Formats: sequence, C-alpha cells, structure tokens
Amino acid sequence: MNSCYQFILKYHNSRILLLNILLIIIFTILLQSFVISIDDNLSSGPINMVSAVPGGEPEDSLSYSDSKTNDSPFLYYDDTTSIPTSNSSSTANVIGDCDVSCMKLWLVFIGVVVIALMLVLYLCIPAAFRRRPKRRLSTWIEDGKLRKSDVTADSYKRAIEYIKTHLPSDDLPSSEEIQNNILGTKGYSAWKFVYGGHSEVTNNGRWVEFFFKSTETNKESSIQTNYPFFTRGDVEYEEIMHYFEVTVKKVSKQVNTIAIGLTTTPYPYFRLPGYHENSVAYHSDDGRKFHSDSHGGIEYGPKWGKGDTIGCGYKPGTGEVFFTKNGDNLGEAFGEVHHTWYPSIGTDGSCELEVNFGDSEFKFKDAKGFGPGNPLHIPMS
Repeated sequence: MNSCYQFILKYHNSRILLLNILLIIIFTILLQSFVISIDDNLSSGPINMVSAVPGGEPEDSLSYSDSKTNDSPFLYYDDTTSIPTSNSSSTANVIGDCDVSCMKLWLVFIGVVVIALMLVLYLCIPAAFRRRPKRRLSTWIEDGKLRKSDVTADSYKRAIEYIKTHLPSDDLPSSEEIQNNILGTKGYSAWKFVYGGHSEVTNNGRWVEFFFKSTETNKESSIQTNYPFFTRGDVEYEEIMHYFEVTVKKVSKQVNTIAIGLTTTPYPYFRLPGYHENSVAYHSDDGRKFHSDSHGGIEYGPKWGKGDTIGCGYKPGTGEVFFTKNGDNLGEAFGEVHHTWYPSIGTDGSCELEVNFGDSEFKFKDAKGFGPGNPLHIPMS
C-alpha cells in the first residue's frame, strides 16, 4: 500500500484518470460479453419439438394417450415417451446452457468485480487528496513541492536561487560586541527587528508595520532581528529557553497569512518564514506549523489574528521549538532543530505588529526572566 501511495502521490491526476478509464473498459467488456451470449442463444429460435422427440417423428404422429386427462400438459409418443409442450415453463426459462439462475450469477459476479475495483481505487488514493484543505489547489510545481495557492512559481524559483548563493551562517557576534553592547548597556533592548522590504520598523525595533502596493503580484515579505538567539556551547551558561512574543495590532483586508517563527540568516526576504531550508514558523490562516516546507505544513494549533499574542520559544539543550497563543503553550512544534536561530516575522499583506523581547511581562508566565539572550555569561579568555 505504501508503494501505491508513493506512486499516486507523484502522478495522482493522470493515474486516477487512467484507473477510471480501465474500470469503465472492464465493465463494458463484461457487460458486452453477457449481452452477446444472450443474443446468440435467442437467435437460434425456439426448441425444435420434432428433434426433441425420440425417433424424430413429425408432430402429426403424436397422439394423446387414452389414459391422459384433458388438462394434462404433456404429449405422449407411443404412450411411453413424453416431451414438454410449448406452454411448459421450463422451455421459457432455458436459454442454451444458461438458465435464469445462471444469469443472476453473472450479474452478481459483474457487480462484485466493479465494486472491488472501485474499492481498490479508493484505498489507493491518499486521504489528503480526497479531503484537501481549503485554498489548496491541485496544481503542483517543481515535482510536487509547491502549490500555487501558497506562493507563486516565480517567487519560489527566486528563493531557490537565493538560497544557493546565500548560504546560512552560524556566526555569532564577537565577544567584544556581546560584552560591550549587549551585556554592558542594552540587555533585552539590544535585540530588535531591522528594516526589510515592504516594512517599517519603529520604537527601537518593537513596532513593525508591513505595507504593500495593490499592484504588486508577489505580496510576501519577512524580516529578522539584528542578533540571533545565542546557541548552546558559545557561552558559559545557557538559558533553559529563548523566547519572544508578537501581538497583532492591525490587519488589513488583504492579509491572508502572518507567520511568526525562526530562520537562519540570510533568508529570502520575499518569502514567509517556514517555507525554506532552516526555518520554522506558525501560520495564522490555518494554524499550521511549517519547517522548511513549501507544500502545506502540518496541523498544529488554532488560527489566530488581530488582537492575539503569539509567542515563539526555543530550548537549545534539546533543540525544541514551541509556540504559545495568548499565554497558552501549544506544545512542541519541532524537536532536534539545532541552528543559530533569528527571531523572524512575515506576512502577505499590510499589518502592524508589536514585539516583546522581555522588556515587559510576557503573557506566557513560564517565560518570565527569559528572553532572546539574557542572562549571559561570557567565557573567560
């Protein structure tokens, strides 16, 4: 069944069509054979009564026996041998070697074959194709890796080329920068989102506004923070987790999806987080989670939108990524994803978002005292 699944997964449209055609051909052949069999037998005409009588005597040689009654349904030859008369039901119910019972068995056999073929066809089609999520079109691009409803073919190809020429970097800020700028003076305020295409960042990186022109064909954009989460082993003491929250303040009617998550750098700025390599995200439109996934994501949590606060956490010890909604932990989204992660947000329409790196109290109470990098201890040189 798994091989059948993989086969149809790659060529599901054409294979379903061919299987249906095959089913129709088989049914037509069986039915035609049955009809021809009946026609051939009927064309032979009624049973020859003379040939049915021993001796082959003509009809006028037949006589009623003196011992027969007037209502007897039988004719007698030489008062010994009987044959059915034309009103006998056995003659009407016989067609060659196949009687009514035989015909019924043929019909039952054909029905069983048709039902069996339909059942096999149904079981071979993955449930995902029988029950597609909303807005997911059946048109696939690049060997089934991408659906047009998620992104355009042009932006997908651009992103692939971008990734080939912009390899992910695991570089951290220098020890001097960490000591002087992050630990020494700024603390949580050292982390902020930086300007990207179709966005404006204000209030020291805590307020992000995305905007798009109505004439633009590709309305997707994402931005990252200036610093990543500090990964395990690069500092003497590591937090139990890193965490930040984003509150959706304003949303235009053109917005379909807002994505909050983590990416490595550089990341295609014209793509939502979660779509490409080394990225994870929680999407607003369907509540699905994405991990380097351009073709649909995985069911995870509830939908979200204006007024909701979405948190993203990372536990470097285990590589676990989790998300929260309005202070409630939605559980582990992904595990064993060890990277130098940058907090990231993206959208496909105009909206305004407020960011909290720990400057104010988190809605997720278990994150109290944690943030994108504090507390940190610089290893002794």
